[in-house]
Amino acid sequence: MSRVHHQETQVLRDSSFLRYCIIPLVFVSISPLLYGLYWQVGMGKPWGNQPMSDHGLITATVVVCVVAVFVLWLLFSMKLEIKVDHAFHYRLYPVRPRWTTLTHDDIISYEVRARNSFFETGGRGLHRRKFGAVRVISITGNRYLVMKLRDGKTLMISTTNPEGLDRAMKKINASESR
Repeated sequence: MSRVHHQETQVLRDSSFLRYCIIPLVFVSISPLLYGLYWQVGMGKPWGNQPMSDHGLITATVVVCVVAVFVLWLLFSMKLEIKVDHAFHYRLYPVRPRWTTLTHDDIISYEVRARNSFFETGGRGLHRRKFGAVRVISITGNRYLVMKLRDGKTLMISTTNPEGLDRAMKKINASESR
């Protein structure tokens, strides 16, 4: 078992974007259907100019609520885990639950730097840039580990501890160059 030089977990549920944009948006998208359900099924009055059947309205409301709950669960459970021991390991749970491992031989070069702009990373989440040549995984933090890989691709991963991650990456390179 090799020694872990760096480990971090970033969670999306702490994001103010989630709290102040996504949750109100979900509530605003569900509330008209709930109102229509109350009006048509509860009060017995048709809802809208061309009302749908009671069964159709109930089905539509249930489907929209289930999708909204699933999206909220996905966003609230999303986390990026990084571990550096003899290699670099990462996973984005639940989108990519399996660990991806990059060894010293897979990485040509790396640097830890600040994000230049929103357009460079594309925001939070998992993104591909330039027809798949650049993969970006970003949850929290505005600093990134940028790795040029042997397969010609570039991987950018956000970090909340850039100094610790840089030290750990240097230890990987030092141990492999011996």
